Amino acid sequence: MTKSTFAMEPLAGGRFLRREVLGSPRRFLGKCRRCKRPLSALVAEIVHTGDRAYGLTDTLAIGYVNGVLEFPCNDCGAWSYVRAVAGKFSAKHVCNAKCLASKSGQCECSCGGRNHGASWAA
Repeated sequence: MTKSTFAMEPLAGGRFLRREVLGSPRRFLGKCRRCKRPLSALVAEIVHTGDRAYGLTDTLAIGYVNGVLEFPCNDCGAWSYVRAVAGKFSAKHVCNAKCLASKSGQCECSCGGRNHGASWAA
């Protein structure tokens, strides 16, 4: 996994917006607390506004606190929490349908966690 880079942008009132651009997009995975549907999001950037932080996907900004994203369920709309997949690159394990449909937060294959649980994405 490559390192994140940071950039500061000035805002009104002497505040700053801090952008954390992830070295490579990071997969977040969890389960809806209401209907129990698996949830997945691929996040490329974390934006800190001082009092809040947001994970940016290709379609929406999601609340981000202490490594956990607050994410809406595609089926019932309930807000639930998803965590970053702990991905580890392994050339001998080829990424396949088992990885794409996984519901666990651990991955050890050729995708290094990027595709882990991706079939549950919006």
